[in-house]
Amino acid sequence: LEELDICAMAHITGGGLVGNVKRVMPHGLEAVMNENRWPQPAVFGWIRENGQIDAAEMLRTFNCGIGMVLIVHRADESKARTLLEAGGETVFDIGEVQVGTRGAVVER
Repeated sequence: LEELDICAMAHITGGGLVGNVKRVMPHGLEAVMNENRWPQPAVFGWIRENGQIDAAEMLRTFNCGIGMVLIVHRADESKARTLLEAGGETVFDIGEVQVGTRGAVVER
């Protein structure tokens, strides 16, 4: 936090990936994430199959392997990755922010 200009942070808890990221997005912008950009732990596939849960509902309910989302300026992406990985974190670039009204969406 002292070394980067963090635009937004979302701890992905109850409410799933979409709901928690949507809460930190200002009006007129949306986070567009792509679920092919990170590996989902096998447990989420098991829950989806055995619970007969739609993929969109999984993303609204569960974190699907993403525990925290940091939104940084594109120019700070490399520095953010370096700092986080040096601290022992696993980092995935899961999407980008663009003009829009949906707040947050996960595409396939």
